[in-house]
Amino acid sequence: MPIRGISARAAMVVACGCLQFAVAGCSSGGPSSGPQADREWAYHGQRGITAVLRPTDRALYRALLPTRLEMPESLSVVVAVVSYDEVTAPLTPSREGYVLLSCRLQGQVGWYVLTMPVDDQTANGAGQSIGFPKYVADRIELAQSGGTWSGEVVHQGRTVLRLSFAPQGPSAPASTGGSPSPPCFNVMPSAAGSEIVEVDTVVTRPQSVVATEGTASVASEVDEPWVELVKGATAVSAQFAQTTGEWILEWKKL
Repeated sequence: MPIRGISARAAMVVACGCLQFAVAGCSSGGPSSGPQADREWAYHGQRGITAVLRPTDRALYRALLPTRLEMPESLSVVVAVVSYDEVTAPLTPSREGYVLLSCRLQGQVGWYVLTMPVDDQTANGAGQSIGFPKYVADRIELAQSGGTWSGEVVHQGRTVLRLSFAPQGPSAPASTGGSPSPPCFNVMPSAAGSEIVEVDTVVTRPQSVVATEGTASVASEVDEPWVELVKGATAVSAQFAQTTGEWILEWKKL
């Protein structure tokens, strides 16, 4: 389905905040703060495709959210394929795909992760430890050809997620200032669990973002629930973005 970016600000909100939590791996409570030349478990550079859609099936949306999470005022689904190119040990460069649902918890806006395949064991184990529904896929690719970008996640011989992006204008720097982005609410030990972990992205050095808005298409060969949710959904925005700087994860049990 086609997705058109509606504004640089709308696209930047997704790229620069709530979608940069994809891997974690420190002890409970998150990494220590303070200036470091080479902070462990830090992200210094990523690039990826992001598509934002507004679905219409409220009943299915409610069924996909854990019971402890509340429905958002406006339904929103985010689909992305991202490559984390510059990281610090013990992380190694890796790629992942994910599908997010906007939600609320006690009135606070956040994100719930439906699925998050990765291509790295360290990223997988660390993310699972704080509730991300990660698994190691057979292959994840993010590639450019003829001016367009494509991201693909293959698992057990099938494409579980394919995201293609066509630019509709020049790349432009985007400001990363403003209020913190919404957190992710992870429910443990599974979607029916009783424990919620709030995961926040903390920018520890100024970020630089270069974003290109355009159109995107989402596809899957696997009949996962999110596929039904995006059928007939309204396009909100789509972009390809490259981000540098430094950001880490912090989390707490609620």
